[in-house]
Formats: sequence, C-alpha cells, structure tokens
Amino acid sequence: MNTQPTAAPAGTEQTPEPGDTTTTTAATEQPPKPPKPAPKPPPPPPVTSTAAEQSDYDKGIAAERTRIAALQKYDKPSTHAIIVQAIADGKTVADVTDELFAALEKPVQQSARHADAQNLSMIRGSDTTPGAEGADDNFSALLVNAVKSQLKARGQSAVLRQSLN
Repeated sequence: MNTQPTAAPAGTEQTPEPGDTTTTTAATEQPPKPPKPAPKPPPPPPVTSTAAEQSDYDKGIAAERTRIAALQKYDKPSTHAIIVQAIADGKTVADVTDELFAALEKPVQQSARHADAQNLSMIRGSDTTPGAEGADDNFSALLVNAVKSQLKARGQSAVLRQSLN
C-alpha cells in the first residue's frame, strides 16, 4: 500500500482515508487576513485669506441687499424721493424714519386742508373797505342772515334773539 498521500489538483480538498495519519492541506492553511483599510483621504487645503475675504465680501453684499430691501418697503409716491436719496447716501431706515413719517403724514394734512377749503369755498372773499370797487357792502348783512337761517333750522331762535339784541 502506498503511504504517501497523492497530490490533489489545486483548489480541491483531499478527504482522509481511514487509517491515514497525514493531515490535509486545507487544515494546515491559516484563515484569510482581513482586507486592508482604504487609504485616508487627503486633508482639506488650509483656508487662505482670499477665501475669508470672499466670505466677508459676500456678507457685505447680503447686508447691502437687506438694507435696500428694508428701505424699499417704505417706497410710496410721497416718500419716493427720500428713499432714493437714502439708498444713494447709504442710510438705513432708522436714519430716515423722521423724514418718512413727515412725508407720510403730509398727504393726510393736505387732504384735510382741501376738505376745509371745500367747506369754506361757499363763502366768498370780500374787501372790508366800504365803497371799494366791486365791493359788496351788504356782505356782512348776507353773512348775518345766513347764520340766522342756520340757527332757525336748528331750533335755536331764542338764543339768536338774545345774542342779537
């Protein structure tokens, strides 16, 4: 009998025969080693001053856009000139607040003046100089009669009699 093991083709295992004292080649092999870790990525390049300046530049642009947007919220026909000047001068809303409120109130005051003028337009202007050219000497009499008629309409004729006597 042949006591020497026969070589098996590569990649196959030998099965031991009964009474064979030799060990198989698969039993003598060591387990496979774990794979090597991937190489570390290179560190990021250091931040240079140009990148820091660029971010400051971007911050400046964002701040300027925010300032202009805040001013444009108040852009109305009555405040347009103030807003355009503030944008050109680099002012903020806080810098022009007083001017903005004055300009926003001006149309309200102007409309109140127009309402007053419309109410008073029924009273014609007069020259108080008696006998002046084109002067109506009866204007004061017309005014007194108009007041009397208004008071009568309100039912205050008794008060009128007392004040005129």
